[in-house]
Amino acid sequence: AAGGQFASSRVTLQETLARLTLEVDTRQIVDPIDAGAIQNPNVLRQLRAKWRLLAKFGYTVRIAWWGQITKANRDIDELADFTEIEYLTIAQFETLAAQYNGRGWQWLQRLSQRLARQPDPLRSAAALQQDLGEPESEVFTFQPGDRLKAYQTAIEQGHRYILDRSVTGTGKSFDTGNLTPDLFGSDCRQIIYASDQHRNPTVETLSSANGWVDLEARHGGLVQETTPNGNTRWKRANGEVPNLPANCNRIQLIGALRAKHVSGADTASLICGGCPLREACSHAEGQNYGFLHQRRSALSATKLRAHPDSLPSTSDYDYEGVVLVADEPGQIFQTKQALTVTEQDLTQTVTTLMHHPQLFTALQPLLTILLSYLDGTERTQRYGMSHTEVLKQLINPAISIAEVEQALQPDLSYLNVTQQYGVDAADLPPSLRKRFAERDAEMANQTEQKIIKQWLPDLLRVLSGATGHLHLERRTLTISLPNTRQRAIFQAAQAAVFLDATLSREDLALKLGCQPSEIFVCHQAVPQYSNLTIAQVTDLGRLGMQRGAEQQRRSAAIVAHYQALDPATKVIDFKRHAAAGWGAWWRDSRGVNDFEQVSRLILIGTPCRNLADLLAEYAVLTGVTDAEDPGFQSFVDRAIRADMVQAIGRLRAHRRPDEPLEVIVLSDFDVGLPSIQRLKASEITLEAADRWECFTMAVQGAVTTLKATGKKVTQTAIAAISGYSQQYISRCWKLLQTLLEASNSVWSKNSDPPVESELVEVANAAIAECETVTQTIESVADIFWEWLEPGQQTCFWQSLTRSTQMQILEALLLMLPEPQIAFLNPKLTHAKGSET
Repeated sequence: AAGGQFASSRVTLQETLARLTLEVDTRQIVDPIDAGAIQNPNVLRQLRAKWRLLAKFGYTVRIAWWGQITKANRDIDELADFTEIEYLTIAQFETLAAQYNGRGWQWLQRLSQRLARQPDPLRSAAALQQDLGEPESEVFTFQPGDRLKAYQTAIEQGHRYILDRSVTGTGKSFDTGNLTPDLFGSDCRQIIYASDQHRNPTVETLSSANGWVDLEARHGGLVQETTPNGNTRWKRANGEVPNLPANCNRIQLIGALRAKHVSGADTASLICGGCPLREACSHAEGQNYGFLHQRRSALSATKLRAHPDSLPSTSDYDYEGVVLVADEPGQIFQTKQALTVTEQDLTQTVTTLMHHPQLFTALQPLLTILLSYLDGTERTQRYGMSHTEVLKQLINPAISIAEVEQALQPDLSYLNVTQQYGVDAADLPPSLRKRFAERDAEMANQTEQKIIKQWLPDLLRVLSGATGHLHLERRTLTISLPNTRQRAIFQAAQAAVFLDATLSREDLALKLGCQPSEIFVCHQAVPQYSNLTIAQVTDLGRLGMQRGAEQQRRSAAIVAHYQALDPATKVIDFKRHAAAGWGAWWRDSRGVNDFEQVSRLILIGTPCRNLADLLAEYAVLTGVTDAEDPGFQSFVDRAIRADMVQAIGRLRAHRRPDEPLEVIVLSDFDVGLPSIQRLKASEITLEAADRWECFTMAVQGAVTTLKATGKKVTQTAIAAISGYSQQYISRCWKLLQTLLEASNSVWSKNSDPPVESELVEVANAAIAECETVTQTIESVADIFWEWLEPGQQTCFWQSLTRSTQMQILEALLLMLPEPQIAFLNPKLTHAKGSET
């Protein structure tokens, strides 16, 4: 059947099968589903419809399975070895499908097992476990208090990479703060703790009082900011008056050189030679100097805190005998660098190339096409142009990249201000050098005017097949390239310990450029606790960076409701939406203890980084540039889930077993935690109800009032009480009658319902998991017409929760012909159009 639409030809299918099975005398059918079908919700719906029909016709169905998860796998007609095929029951297949779809289908398995037949397991639980963490057999579990001993033993056994995946709040940072070099033998001379919050240690064991020295980076001054719990922390000054003065005299110059992508932009050999404060910076510290002194002193310490970007390169520092500890490597371990190209950058490059006619002629077709996008003559789609599309548009010239590099080589002679007199500024006495030195701002301005951005050679390499990723959007070309600096440092160390509760072995292996088997995974045993309740509001949408006014109103109503119950309720949201006193995703949702005394935490939104940026990172790690690749989609889902689980862990629930704690997640993204209670916003507070809910509740209230006073229920009477016009009510009167009849029909609660309570519970959960109108309608059809007998449907409807009934009615409303609902709300019409 074309497109797999067997269920659309019921009679033909039944007659054909009757003839075929009569010839071979069998009632068993094997379905060899296509590669990638398990990850395609539309295909799965067709398969399920077909399987239900076959069951009605009296056939037993088995699914042929040979691991065809993605389209990259083989279809049945491409197999050479049929011995690898397994034959799964429908229930077993649904269990497998649940792991590869953003929306869960576990409820179908539960229904099929309870109402139909017992499964005959052909696969073990271990074989079905994919992307749900490491199998227990491959993870070393240590008891509380034995963390350092576990690290010591692993390193003694020859493991160079250790991933500690202990759950948040089990003391990973606290314990590692007590590390000393002697724990790892005489060959170890230094422990380095790498963190993006190196200036602000979150535990006392990492403080200077315990022997830790901070490796400060170059900065233009530091200021203190207040954290969500009222404490203070240091950050770089960004326009504010600094509390601590700058430690370098050339911060603006360094920033300008970095922006131009000049190699060695912040190295001492390039920056410090002509600085008038060089001698003072090397031996002391004060206003605008001291970086060199601070760095030399810190690097000699046996226990060092540092940002990973501030660590010296492997060519300048010997990491033999150094044990590195990386806090939250999923966030701080950088593997790519992004280089942006604008129309101005292109113009400066063209101006320089015109002095090299042969090169310019060869490059002109490429530069002309690129200019058309950078100046806005050619427009990209809303979310830009993908890597594959960019490759198709840009012409790769047959040219020597080395010659291009030579032609565009930046002239940095202006940094040596006395070179024109035949004297190196570095050789002058400090007092005389100071007379010639230019101000930092002036040198930064010269850099902006004189130096062209070093982007073209990198673009040519990517066009020629080198690892990288290209993205065109909003008159900007972004070139993402591998950044192996941090990887080289971790590889050069005696051993590296990674502290991250949510980073997988596979993702860390991609960052390190090693095999997953080379990573020793461990975690601390944690007793079970049930004091944490997690509720997820799923009908507010994704709540990303861009939000509609209605989304903001409803989410604000939920926050106001909980803060009215408890003013100490804390909130984490994107920085642009966060109010005063709120936490921000990433800054406050990982590696901080600011919420460890909070009883209720609200998480707003889906913490997903820019998808183009994520794809660029995945591309430089794997070479895959296709956004539709299942591996990339799983990569994105893992990143989002990791951030959400990290944020939930900020309450440190297992440390507070006697305190009732609560996390409320406002997002429709599947967090992947089985214990989450899914709610609609109106179930928390009616102030957060959507417009249709407000309307139906107002009508229901009016009807109740009319009946209680013995008055007749009419459209005019309902309008007078509800506040909605009679014309508005009359337009959807038939729909309202259905609603009112269902909600007011009589059912004796003293009699046993003819539908099992477990089925009602499963149905409520299944409907709540539906993310679109189509999914809701299909789930309703499955439940009411496949699992229930006709006599059960009325009582079953009345047994459902009010929120489930409301969701079903809303879906039915949106499935009406568009002219019938256009008058209700433009948003409903738009939603129906989008769903179609």
